[in-house]
Amino acid sequence: MDGLNNQVGGNHYEGGIQPFQLSAANGHDACTHAIQKYLTRFHRKAGIEDLKKAHHICYIRLDLIRDWGAPDTREPRIKLAEYLRSNQCCGTTAGAICAVERWCRSPHADHPREADACRALIRDVAQAHYPDQFKEEDFL
Repeated sequence: MDGLNNQVGGNHYEGGIQPFQLSAANGHDACTHAIQKYLTRFHRKAGIEDLKKAHHICYIRLDLIRDWGAPDTREPRIKLAEYLRSNQCCGTTAGAICAVERWCRSPHADHPREADACRALIRDVAQAHYPDQFKEEDFL
């Protein structure tokens, strides 16, 4: 079986660079991987629930950085523009994915500020794509 060209349980990653490929090639920590995974697939899988998960994992990543420090980063092998294009991510979704990538690549950043910025962008994506289901209290 060719793992990257076969998907179990849906088709929400077909045709593009998979989040696993981006994370493995670019050295992402588990939280960065999960946030970008949920932002990439939300419109093809679980909708606003995926965005709530991405928002929550920003808090988890910040907690882990506070406890253990920022993870080491390395030069990305997959360019983010290529990833966004291959997954047809644009607008606020692309902006949120780029913000997460920027946060991941900045070990000396003001991490609380970066986390707030990522959560705000995820909140904007949720409000833009799911105005009828959006509740501010889900994204505080």
